[in-house]
Amino acid sequence: MYGVFLIYLFMNTVKRNRSPSIEKTEATKNSILKAALKKFLEVGFANTKIRDIADLAQVGVGTVYCYFKTKEDLFEGVINIMLNEEFMVVKADTLKPDQSVYEFLYKHFEQIIESIYSSGRDGISKLVIKEGQNFPQLKEIYFNKMVTPYLREFEKLATIANERKEISLTCTPAEFALLIVAPIWMGILYNGILQESESISINHIFYSNLYALFHSKVS
Repeated sequence: MYGVFLIYLFMNTVKRNRSPSIEKTEATKNSILKAALKKFLEVGFANTKIRDIADLAQVGVGTVYCYFKTKEDLFEGVINIMLNEEFMVVKADTLKPDQSVYEFLYKHFEQIIESIYSSGRDGISKLVIKEGQNFPQLKEIYFNKMVTPYLREFEKLATIANERKEISLTCTPAEFALLIVAPIWMGILYNGILQESESISINHIFYSNLYALFHSKVS
């Protein structure tokens, strides 16, 4: 009888000490990141407190620190969950031989904008613009993980367009890539920060700019 009791006691001790499952760990981590994104977009990076994130995620503050040592780590985690399969809408290696670079960009632009707004990346962009000077690490994380991948693809496309004589570059492909994305940044800045009550169509300024870049005699 005593032996049975010891076995029962041992089994219960094992259950209590058992580590959370991988699924539960990931679920907790994702819950924290979703809460962090919500708070960052609501009150900004500087005004977000770890306690507020923990309360929203319905976990203890200590649990948050088990996954993320600093608030900057949380921001990077938020960026990482946005880097899903739909993130890279434009990939230069998917350009068809019989398709012009202009047509390719024109076709994919709406997907780019849709992915920016559906994922919350527009809000993150505004946050970085507003608070990046005070938190340089935010700018570095955002630029390296979200901006650089797109610029590289646009740079490749600019090189291809130049080789095909679709454009005649008078600047570097990297600079031309910045000209392509400039309307997106300007649109987000204008609509979200400068003139929130009177928005402009990012689609219109992007298409107008794209046409000018590819149909002017000098690029």
